[in-house]
Amino acid sequence: DKACEILKNVFGIVSFSPCICLQTSEIEKIANFCKMNYDKWIDVDETFAVRVKRVGKHDYTSQHK
Repeated sequence: DKACEILKNVFGIVSFSPCICLQTSEIEKIANFCKMNYDKWIDVDETFAVRVKRVGKHDYTSQHK
């Protein structure tokens, strides 16, 4: 949060997107993290996107629901 406040005022930075890197590929852990934290970031009437880069082999497919 402190870094974001500083970056907002740096000349030449037009925009930036904070992100969180989870050190897991277990779909249940990722889902639980999102369930526990999404309400801090997104209002009930807002939408959001998840952009991921898949690396390695996993027990689930990219279309996993």
